[in-house]
Amino acid sequence: MARATETTGVPAGEDDLHCQILVLKCMAGLMDTMVLNCAVNLQIFDAIHRHGGQPISLPDLAAALPASRVHHSVLRRVLRYLTNMCLIDLQHPDTNAGNGEDGEYYSLTPAAATYLRVESEKSLVPFLRLNLLEEMITPLFAIDSCVTAELGPDVPAVELLGREKLFSMLERDPAIGKIYNEAMTALLRRTAEAVVEGCPTVFEGVGTVVDVGGGEGLMAAAIARAFPSVKSVVLDLPHVVEKAPEREGVEFVAGDMFVSLPQADALLFTFGYDGLRKEEVMVNMLNVSREFFRLPPSDRRVTYSDDPTTNPRLSTSFYPAAEDVRCWRDCPSTSHATPSTTSFPSGLPTTPALQIHCKA
Repeated sequence: MARATETTGVPAGEDDLHCQILVLKCMAGLMDTMVLNCAVNLQIFDAIHRHGGQPISLPDLAAALPASRVHHSVLRRVLRYLTNMCLIDLQHPDTNAGNGEDGEYYSLTPAAATYLRVESEKSLVPFLRLNLLEEMITPLFAIDSCVTAELGPDVPAVELLGREKLFSMLERDPAIGKIYNEAMTALLRRTAEAVVEGCPTVFEGVGTVVDVGGGEGLMAAAIARAFPSVKSVVLDLPHVVEKAPEREGVEFVAGDMFVSLPQADALLFTFGYDGLRKEEVMVNMLNVSREFFRLPPSDRRVTYSDDPTTNPRLSTSFYPAAEDVRCWRDCPSTSHATPSTTSFPSGLPTTPALQIHCKA
């Protein structure tokens, strides 16, 4: 029986239906991901794009896929699901063909054309492939164990399951390491665009910026293109620099950020401590912080701010505006290693506080 009162801002009798829909959508989220994975593996998005920008029929699409055998009826169901996900546009230009597959034509929505084609420069497909690795999915089944674990709150799910840690796995298995690196590169491309487009004032008056741990130099290259007057330098380990591709306007320097940092007007950091225990996080953070405080005040002007109300300062998440991170010393407590604030040794300076100058 429909309720006679409004509880969620919708007319009585409809609120319960909306609640059911919400819950069912949450439950079906995994299905969305797996259908998306199916489309990527079959190269559906790339095949539609290669059709010259024109809608493609089901038979023509089936013939364009690299698979040796394609069942039209199953492919049609996948396409209609992708249409419901707003990744494919379904059109019926031939009204005389009826409602069957003969009258259906498919084209890509902007989201799919930009981010789901393997051939796209902005493709996020590598990140999808990383997230769907068995090694990445299995620990998710132990989230409830993380909440109740006798070993404490700092033990990651992989350890509770007795599985191999992420970075050990990446070092051992080159295939998984390749997928991980491609995923991080895909995300970094988007972050680099956001930094140069959304934070142009950060680079005002900067002569040299050093991307610490900058890998292949994607971020530095984006800065060099957007701000030609800024000298862009990448500092990374020797074996990384040795394999890094040449990029216009970017200088690569071999070194170790935890040993020394080059002099620069601005230092760009990526704080990524996934899978590390809090003790390791603390050692890394403290070494970096000491290097910053060795700089004379005049050299800190770009990196630091004395204003304690500035927000965001430093964040390890993609949504820093949603956090209440007020000081660089809060950073480790928001990382994936989740060390507590009591882990900080006393005697280190709390000001000036580090501004947000990081990639993620």
